[in-house]
Amino acid sequence: MSLRPDERALARDVLRQILEDGAPTLPTLAAALRHVDDDARRGHLKDVVVGVAVRRLRLAFLVARGGRAVDGDAHVDALIDAFFDDDDDRDDVVWSADPLEAMARRRSCPAWLVEALVTGLGHDDADAFLGNANHAGPVTLRANTLRTTRAGLIDALAGDGIVARPLDATPWAVDVVGRANLMGSAAFREGLFEVQDASSQQVVVAADVAPGDVVVDLCAGRGGKTLALAAAMQDRGRLIVHDVDERALRDLRGRVRRLGLRCVEETAPEALAGQVDVVVVDAPCSSLGVLRRSPDLRYRLSPDDVAALAPVQRQLLERAAMLVRPGGRVVYATCSVLLAENDDVADAAPAPLESESRRLLLPHRDGGDGFFIARWRRRGAADGS
Repeated sequence: MSLRPDERALARDVLRQILEDGAPTLPTLAAALRHVDDDARRGHLKDVVVGVAVRRLRLAFLVARGGRAVDGDAHVDALIDAFFDDDDDRDDVVWSADPLEAMARRRSCPAWLVEALVTGLGHDDADAFLGNANHAGPVTLRANTLRTTRAGLIDALAGDGIVARPLDATPWAVDVVGRANLMGSAAFREGLFEVQDASSQQVVVAADVAPGDVVVDLCAGRGGKTLALAAAMQDRGRLIVHDVDERALRDLRGRVRRLGLRCVEETAPEALAGQVDVVVVDAPCSSLGVLRRSPDLRYRLSPDDVAALAPVQRQLLERAAMLVRPGGRVVYATCSVLLAENDDVADAAPAPLESESRRLLLPHRDGGDGFFIARWRRRGAADGS
């Protein structure tokens, strides 16, 4: 849906105030929206102007970082076209002669982060990643195979008027088409799905757990991967959850109770040292891989924040190596795309771990959020080494 001339004029007025004052006048916008004659168009215009936070931030960022000053209606129109029409390469918007600075301004990203992304991903992938991060991500579900199949979930959602389609990323992934009231659906009330990005689901694929396994989810958080692991285990075996965040664990316990899972338990992981079949380390990270879902993160994160994470991530990997049995697997994952949190940590894996696979998932290339997934097998008596 494109903007009509009157809607574009409204957008221009609001954006000029953003450029001049650094913040939109939302009451003015709300008053103006009342005069838009169609609910769908009103919703679209609201989405265009304030619905995606990064677009407001992009404009403020350009001004703050020395972008060309506002020079009359022509330049405001060029900015509107550049940001609303997704054309970031217009000749009439002057970014910079320096490639990294140009990317920083064009994609509204701090220079330090652009440099880190280019170092790890290369120029083209870094630029594509940041361009993708300025758009909302897909809504992906994981079919709860303890209660249904993927096809069964799609049929159940259709009964609520929700259109969904299978994704190839995992055997359980379902993509929701358009907007939908998922939490109000019968499928949600019956526990047929969980909202979980396709890349996050691939961590569970890499873990390759089986019914009866002893599994440790070392950084369980609110339990998104815990629930997926339990389903892959067919709720049979022992799934030990651990996290330092008690609030997150409270949420996890509620989700476990809701689904009636029996295999999930809270036990000190060290009590099972050397006996665990699979350890999953969904490590605390910068979360830059999900930048499109938290667009303001780029302005809140600092290089020091990233530097402080690596020692924690390495310690967790060392802890996992102590827990897993000979022949067992360790899976390390982050929702980050930075080299310092991914390959650099994996390269320093403890000696008993033998690398089996390593993969970086990128939104513009793979569809899901940005994720790094590495897997090792522990050497030892079980394999004769």
